[in-house]
Amino acid sequence: MIVQLTEHFIVISVHSMLELSLLQEIIIDNRQWAKEIQLVKRVDIEISYQATVLIGIRRSGKSYLLFQRMHELIEEGHNWDEILFVNFEDERLLGFKAEDFNRLLEAYGSLHPQNEKPWIFS
Repeated sequence: MIVQLTEHFIVISVHSMLELSLLQEIIIDNRQWAKEIQLVKRVDIEISYQATVLIGIRRSGKSYLLFQRMHELIEEGHNWDEILFVNFEDERLLGFKAEDFNRLLEAYGSLHPQNEKPWIFS
């Protein structure tokens, strides 16, 4: 960590990547949270096998639709080990940087080496 004092601000820079063990813990915790969500199916949505982005106003149900899709994958015969769900509002991810995405995939791969291409939700 680097702390710099300027005339009006204190600037704190964190240059270290997140620890692999912390990312593994976050993956496991987030999966458990997603498993426990009680769902009432709201709408049928078609999500492609490519990248899909859901946009909308706050509290409009975007996250709920992601949880619904995760549970649909389970119903279709997939298992939770094939799903990588990360809630980036998790305070443990404070300081997450672009280079940490590769570290996140490395953490997932170390937990599930048999799954090379997870379904990714965030």
